[in-house]
Formats: sequence, structure tokens, C-alpha cells
Amino acid sequence: MKKTTLILFALIGLFLSSCSSEVSEPIQSESQDGDMKITVQGNRSSSFDPFHVDVMVDIHDKKIESFIEVYADNITSENVTFNWSDNRHCVVTFTQRDNTNVSIPISIEE
Repeated sequence: MKKTTLILFALIGLFLSSCSSEVSEPIQSESQDGDMKITVQGNRSSSFDPFHVDVMVDIHDKKIESFIEVYADNITSENVTFNWSDNRHCVVTFTQRDNTNVSIPISIEE
């Protein structure tokens, strides 16, 4: 009976810990001229869910927002890279937990 009660409490604890919402710290990168800034921030409902990552672009007082789902243990500068080809073109790449990459190309034409 004690073993059953202990297992039950362990399962309840596991269930409750998986239901906590998680929000990553924002990660930012700027173009060389400083006119364009990209910010990414992820959130998820539980550790079993993918991150819903918001990608926000700020340029000349305009804000553009998009999102992508990323299957990762966390969203940090270790698994997010910004590859700027020039001041208006950047590819944001996320490395997922299975080491595959998902990318968002960002291109602003003025």
C-alpha cells in the first residue's frame, strides 16, 4: 500500500511540474547600422509542448511580428543564431532538440 501511495504522489508531482508555463528570456540582434533590430522570445505551456517563438522586427518605428514553433529544451543564445547578410536581410536559425534546424528568413525592402 505504501508503494502504491508513493508512486501515486510521484506521478501527481510529475504531472504538476509538466503543466507549468515557461517563458524564455528575449534574445536580440541588431543590423550593423543599428536601424533594424530582431527580438525572439519563446513560451510554452508545458515541457512536453514545442516553444511558440515570437519573432519581432523593429525598423524605423515599425514593428513586424511573426511566430514559429520550435521543438527545443529551451530558447537561448546557444540554439538561436542570427546570420546577417546585410543591414536588411537576416536568417534566424533555431536548433531543435534533435539537432535539426528551422529558419526564418527576414528581408526588409524599403
